[in-house]
Amino acid sequence: MEDIYASLYLVKCDITLSRAKHRLGEKQSKATKFSSGICLFLVLICVIWAPML
Repeated sequence: MEDIYASLYLVKCDITLSRAKHRLGEKQSKATKFSSGICLFLVLICVIWAPML
């Protein structure tokens, strides 16, 4: 049963990579890096500060 799930996961990863807008190893634009970094930073701040409120 685990072998089936492992195979399905690998197929899912391959499909995700083939549908991506960029190829594996291709550089991302600075805007993409900046926006994802800001979003991750804001989520991290909310997770840290939420228990203090």
